[in-house]
Amino acid sequence: MKRLLILTATCLCLLGMNQKDNGKHEYVKVAAFTLDQTISAEIRSYPDLQLRKLSSVEITLNANPGHDLKDVSIVGFDAQMPDHRHGMVVTPSKPKKLDPASSKKASYLIEGVKLHMPGKWVLQIKLSSKEGERLHEIPLDVKL
Repeated sequence: MKRLLILTATCLCLLGMNQKDNGKHEYVKVAAFTLDQTISAEIRSYPDLQLRKLSSVEITLNANPGHDLKDVSIVGFDAQMPDHRHGMVVTPSKPKKLDPASSKKASYLIEGVKLHMPGKWVLQIKLSSKEGERLHEIPLDVKL
């Protein structure tokens, strides 16, 4: 049975920063953070992760210097409101890997994300590696 560790990621929320992704999508950077000493990550949404609207979320993992992502993958995503003891009213898709195998960078797409009410949310990313599964929690304050 795999171990499940709950770790709180160091998060720098950057809501409202629009950028073009090779001219294909306009996206908004939701957060950039460090998961642990080996991995840093960025969450972006298409369209902007807005209250009460369905969005797709792209999570990009980057191996920190001296490390690789060879055995690391995103196997789950969810969003919860701990103060209200509930999550989203929809079930998002399973993470889909977007790019070919790389030992330094990996992007995953999660569709059907809907933050249906304002307040303090926690984005949950479940990673799998040869050491087991880890759940990383990224705080996000959603305002009206």
